[in-house]
Amino acid sequence: MATIRCFHCDSMFELAKTTGDAITCPACLRSFVPADLMSMAPTANRMAADGDDDDAEEDRRPAPKKRASGGSDVAMAAGASAGIAGMGIGMILLIVGGLGACCICVPGVGVALLLPAVQKVRAAARTQSINNLKNLSLSVHGFHDANKRLPFNGSNQMVNNINYSAKAIGNNYQSGSWGFQILPFLDQQPLFNAPNPNGGIPTFLCRGRSRPMTELNGGAWTDYFYNNYINGPAASVPNGSDNKRTLVGITDGSSNTIMIGHGNIQTTQYPLMANVSHSSNIFVGGTWGTARGGNNGEKSPAGWKLNRDSEQPPTFGSWGGPFAQGALMAMGDGTVRMFSYATVNFGNYLTPTGGEDIRLADFDDH
Repeated sequence: MATIRCFHCDSMFELAKTTGDAITCPACLRSFVPADLMSMAPTANRMAADGDDDDAEEDRRPAPKKRASGGSDVAMAAGASAGIAGMGIGMILLIVGGLGACCICVPGVGVALLLPAVQKVRAAARTQSINNLKNLSLSVHGFHDANKRLPFNGSNQMVNNINYSAKAIGNNYQSGSWGFQILPFLDQQPLFNAPNPNGGIPTFLCRGRSRPMTELNGGAWTDYFYNNYINGPAASVPNGSDNKRTLVGITDGSSNTIMIGHGNIQTTQYPLMANVSHSSNIFVGGTWGTARGGNNGEKSPAGWKLNRDSEQPPTFGSWGGPFAQGALMAMGDGTVRMFSYATVNFGNYLTPTGGEDIRLADFDDH
């Protein structure tokens, strides 16, 4: 007696005598040659066993569906592929439709699905703006190293002659804003030598606003504004003679004094290419469109607050920004800080020699 395991159904049964011939399993009634006898079984017997197995397998296969007369295998294959593709599209539409229904029926679900993507976009815009301010502040330092003084906001001489060149202006920088004066230190020497009304500069633009790069027939626009208290003769006047202040002359400390930052801009005017309230291109100096002071240009900005961009038009000298967390400002030492809109003593960070008190809780370093 020998115990045999069925090749097909894996059941065990007793066999009185084993040979090289195929045997039939009493459980599934299928023929096979025991594995340990395959090598001893004649080739004909193995082929017979395989043939029986194929026949049995064929018996278990479902009969093919009938197709209409005149149909072809190619047509059937194409139809099957179309069916599979249609099923995939249907599933996609079902999923999208389900999400749409969720967003309609349960608004919070739609917001939850979109919020991470929106947050990433805003974070990227904020990071880019921080980098822009750092590059601008470093360019101001480059200007200071080369000229032994800080830039000031210039005058508006270039309004009447956009083709003024640096050679014609000379080294007194009496034309163009602070943004124009630092162009050589932003790797923009050609634009400094020959101002181009159609030449925009990405470093001057904040992605949080997505404004056009240039003012219509004017030149590169800027989302960042110079602190007029730094080097202006009086905060109430955004132009005039140059005080030629140095970094050493910032007695409040360069790390405690704002140099460049976001100026408040009306949100409904973001897309405009001209006539934006209190915003000018960098070739136009001597205006509040490229510099900011205190509330309406006051000489003592104590108590002046920040304003987030909104549909309300900005006032003269208004600081602010597009980000909900606060307004980004580059300090005199090149660091960038985000000031809360709730800062009540913001004016203390504008004057370079006022000796006012400051609080570390007013800002976050970047």
